[in-house]
Amino acid sequence: MQRYGQYNKHHRILITYLILAFGFTLALSNASYAQYYVMNGNFHIHSNFSCDYTRLEPNFPYWDVDHRFAGSPTDNVIAAKNNALDIVGFSEHGGKITYPDEWNQLGAIAAAHTSAGDTIVLRGFEFTGSDHMNVFSTTDFCDDTGTQNWDGTPPSFVDGITGLYNWLSQRSSQCPVAQFNHPWYCKDMTKNCFDHYEHWTPVLDNIICLLEIGGATNPFDNDLESYERPIDGQQYFDWALCKGWHVAPTIGRDNQGTVDFDASRLKCTPLSRQLSA
Repeated sequence: MQRYGQYNKHHRILITYLILAFGFTLALSNASYAQYYVMNGNFHIHSNFSCDYTRLEPNFPYWDVDHRFAGSPTDNVIAAKNNALDIVGFSEHGGKITYPDEWNQLGAIAAAHTSAGDTIVLRGFEFTGSDHMNVFSTTDFCDDTGTQNWDGTPPSFVDGITGLYNWLSQRSSQCPVAQFNHPWYCKDMTKNCFDHYEHWTPVLDNIICLLEIGGATNPFDNDLESYERPIDGQQYFDWALCKGWHVAPTIGRDNQGTVDFDASRLKCTPLSRQLSA
């Protein structure tokens, strides 16, 4: 990790908030008189905790068994460290992870590997309804009512994105961090992407601060060619900004086929004032 020097105290300047691996600098954040650490991270990582083992039959399409070969959480942390990632954001499917067993295991693994100055491991879940959203730093998790036939055991189910928004608002005291996931699945700006980014509130604006503008389009293939290019996803980022959301762009690994981190070259690089979660 590198460290930025102190900026000229006579000026307020714009600093890069996120630098994408393609060399794009797409979001800026006001800062002054501060020193920042440059950290490499990914906020969309799955392990085999996200596999629905009730659907491992040949007649099911790949997305129903999508994380069978994703490796254990520990495997993913080790691979991330070997590829110089400072932040590992686990986002296990809410309808596929068990509570409390796997949820507590994931928390224990995150705590064991997180240390100041080394690797920050975040326990999180991916809400998997008609829209997908990653949520970190909550004590429990939920999923959409449409996943009730999956083999996970979320503590609660909610109805759609508005149900998730209510769930998040009720947990604002826990300071959760959430991310709009792969909005390009909407295909064009006329589709109902996150209810067209409606339902903004000041509380939700403090929680949902990330938007994934690049990631896997063929989730069973970690090759670079299978990733949505950030320049194509930027329209959804612009759309959210126009609706009042204060979000920073990210790129997600969303690994489903393997534990290989070669594609982690597509990572985001947040700036932090401290090396801790």
